[in-house]
Amino acid sequence: MNRALAIRPNPAWWELIRVEARQLTAFRMDVAFSLAAFGMQLYVVRAIWEAVYGGRTEVAGITAHTLLVYLTISSLGSWFLPNRAGWVIQERVLSGDIALDLVRPFHYLKQVFAQSVGAKLATVPLLVVFVPVAIIVGSLDPPSL
Repeated sequence: MNRALAIRPNPAWWELIRVEARQLTAFRMDVAFSLAAFGMQLYVVRAIWEAVYGGRTEVAGITAHTLLVYLTISSLGSWFLPNRAGWVIQERVLSGDIALDLVRPFHYLKQVFAQSVGAKLATVPLLVVFVPVAIIVGSLDPPSL
């Protein structure tokens, strides 16, 4: 088998990526509620850690501000880089639809991968909205020049 033919992208990948991206952006209220939940999560994390530090500026060599910046960045990562592939496969197995997926001519794991790529691409424009919330509510300082 020619190796160049084995790694050539299937045109169906692009369609799966496009469909998944459109599906995630179709529900605007979900985006609004996700933004509100993200802001509340950052506020609660900040309040808890400010209470833990109790007015001290440093614990075990880590300043409160540094810790809050790391927690804000990790929260952004958890909101924008979740991997739903495991959940998708689990739902398909439980419903029995996995049998139909496995007999299709397009490899099932490649389908799930293309859907994951589409989901990631759909969240990129949302960073324009979520990063300012992280700067305001969390302790994410804008980059210094």
